[in-house]
Amino acid sequence: MPTSPNDAIKGAFNDLSKQVETLVNQSLKPALTPRKIKSVDMKTAIYTTVHGGLVVHGSIPLPKDTTLKDLRARVHPVGVLLPTVPLRDPVTRNSIAPGAYLVELRPIVDNAFAFDLIDGGNRTVFSTLATPTDRRRLEKFPLTAPINEGQFSLIDVSVCDLFPPGEGECDVCVSFLIWKECWFVSFPVPE
Repeated sequence: MPTSPNDAIKGAFNDLSKQVETLVNQSLKPALTPRKIKSVDMKTAIYTTVHGGLVVHGSIPLPKDTTLKDLRARVHPVGVLLPTVPLRDPVTRNSIAPGAYLVELRPIVDNAFAFDLIDGGNRTVFSTLATPTDRRRLEKFPLTAPINEGQFSLIDVSVCDLFPPGEGECDVCVSFLIWKECWFVSFPVPE
């Protein structure tokens, strides 16, 4: 019996998802093992195409009873990021290379947090401020309420062109829980 186009697309996506999950778990094993993360499930990952590249990010769910107070107390792994193109931070203008990264949410003070990107060698290779996606909601959220009760999206993405079509500039914002980081795929560096 012939396969429908829909079945073919689902099959291709399932194959891609399994390959990405295998890549994440093999390449990030030195970073996952000390954090007692056995494996990362990429079934709910978001795949975003931007200017000839792909940005994949998936969540690492927090323990069920984790609160904002817990997040303020210590570092928590919240997801993985896999760009196939260099991503440039608009503030520092530093880039991360294509590859697989564990993303940790690190408390700074009160509701200020940073994202730390950990590579396959278990090294922090990039840190940047994690910007709240909804500052008012974050400020009103009770310190002792569990975070994983559907209050926040585990992951989300937004893509927007910042410049006229054809100039090749693109902004990709990836979020984990209620914090995000925006990256440029191609960013003009003044001479």
